[in-house]
Amino acid sequence: MPLNLYCPTCSISLPSTAQRCTTCGNIATLAPNTVLQSQTEEFTIEFVLGIGGMGIVYKAPTSTGQDAVVKELYVDDPALLADAQRRFRREADIQQSITHPAFPAGYGYFQDPQDPNREFAAMEFIEGHDLEKELASQPAGMMHTNEVLRLGIEICEGLDVLHKHTDPAGNPDPLVHRDIKPANIILRPTGHVCILDLGITRTVRQSTGTAARATRAGTYEYCSPQQVSGTDMSIRDDIYSLAATMFHLATGHAFVGDFSQRAQEIDALPPVWQPAFRRAIQNDTNLRQRSMTDFRNDLVNLLPAHLRPAQAAQQTPPPAPPPATSQISICWKPSAAAMINPGEYRQAIAGRVMQGGIGMAGVTVTPFVIDIGGAGSGTGAASNAVTTSLHGDFSLATNDITVPVAVNQRQIDLVVEDSNTGAELHREIATINRPWNASVAQAGGVIKKPFQAIGNWWRNRQQAQAALITAKANAKAAKIAAKAQAYQARQSAKLAKAQAKAAAKQAAAALASASGTYHAPGNNILLALAAVFVLAMLAAMAANRTDLWTLCAILAATSYWFFRFRRRQTRLLAAQAQATATGQTPKPLPRFHQKFGFRLCAFCLAWWAVYITAFYIR
Repeated sequence: MPLNLYCPTCSISLPSTAQRCTTCGNIATLAPNTVLQSQTEEFTIEFVLGIGGMGIVYKAPTSTGQDAVVKELYVDDPALLADAQRRFRREADIQQSITHPAFPAGYGYFQDPQDPNREFAAMEFIEGHDLEKELASQPAGMMHTNEVLRLGIEICEGLDVLHKHTDPAGNPDPLVHRDIKPANIILRPTGHVCILDLGITRTVRQSTGTAARATRAGTYEYCSPQQVSGTDMSIRDDIYSLAATMFHLATGHAFVGDFSQRAQEIDALPPVWQPAFRRAIQNDTNLRQRSMTDFRNDLVNLLPAHLRPAQAAQQTPPPAPPPATSQISICWKPSAAAMINPGEYRQAIAGRVMQGGIGMAGVTVTPFVIDIGGAGSGTGAASNAVTTSLHGDFSLATNDITVPVAVNQRQIDLVVEDSNTGAELHREIATINRPWNASVAQAGGVIKKPFQAIGNWWRNRQQAQAALITAKANAKAAKIAAKAQAYQARQSAKLAKAQAKAAAKQAAAALASASGTYHAPGNNILLALAAVFVLAMLAAMAANRTDLWTLCAILAATSYWFFRFRRRQTRLLAAQAQATATGQTPKPLPRFHQKFGFRLCAFCLAWWAVYITAFYIR
């Protein structure tokens, strides 16, 4: 069954073969509620999220109700179709092969069974906005340094997975992202990051050689010199791009100078950051951090101790195998110096066992009551051990037991023995508290409560003071960073102003020179004409030709006047250009001088004609 198409602008249905809307000319998209079937999942189109130069993006939940995004490949230029298909399928494969929270989960690549020319790729729908929008929403125009470090650490962990990628055979096949920038990193509502745009990702093998050099990708402000020049790339180029991205987040502006000036721009970062970031943006690849793990460790060390992420838990060693089944005896022996009443003896042992057993590593005792023969009330020295035997499997566990201290306490040795060998497995001391000792302990607890409360208050006060000191230090550091940034901005403004003035002077000089060069031949001709007419005037006067010398005088004066006018106009043009370059209001050119000159010349010629006419009539 062919897919249903419609125009999202006009909201009208279109034929299944339509490429664009016949009314508005927009690209035809899949209609809502259209069902797409991949090899493993079913997607229902809800609406169009966006249309780009290489495809259409839809919001399309899965059949299980999970939000997903479906990208449809669309290329207007047939010459670019083959390359776009290759990149499209590769991005889908990479997206599906990477399972890490820092990347959207990929659902794979598939085609429409009815129209194989329609290609789709599905992935997890990521809620949130990119770091570029997050940066724009900050009141100061930049993010807090601790937040920048936290985000950078998460991005390092995600890119490290990309750099440790393996092929289907399990061989190392590291991938280079090649376009790390704020616009390609999504900040989820939970505060964690998600890295997008794996379309230009390449393996290290694909990033070397002549073919790779011919294909450049990335954004200049965040690119390494190797990306711009088209030389062989490595995973260390992503380290450069991530450092440039974090610089933008921490300062509010990206790198603006060339690669030789970027090391100086690092001065805008906090001083403690600068060594790690100078290393990350070295022009020489070998001088940067060796891996994302190294860069992450540098970032972790820049965080305050209480904000550093927890280190990976060490592997717990496997438990020791249980001992061989043996008959175990628990012997309760009164201490040599103790005179114990048999009733107290029985009560202490039973209570000790009922409280959780023997506090020995590896021993778990099921609660029971030990019956000690005789409940006499007399006193005497116990000479023999009282023993009870436990048969069958017997496991051992750890219990931390605190024995209360009381006056005139009586003690009993708790001994665990192996009945087969007679070996002592464990020895512990149990205490017997007389009734009045219990009262003393209770009174001691009442007296101790106020001191415990004071101690708790003191500890809370110390914690609050530590938190306050940390907050003040962070605020001071942020203030210093803001001052440093403002100072640098002022210096940059001064430098730009000086450069603008110098450029204006150079432009004015160039214009004056060009204007002079343009007018120089005409000026020379006018001056030569004036000299010729003067000589002709002198010759006419010698010949007593009043009409001729009068005409030559008029022409000589006119030629010389035009010469003076053009030279002055050249100077005025240069002054006008300089005023415009420096931001001043230029003075208008005195056009009336030219008109006056022409009128004067016409008047002189008319007067000469009248004079000659009268001369010859006479």
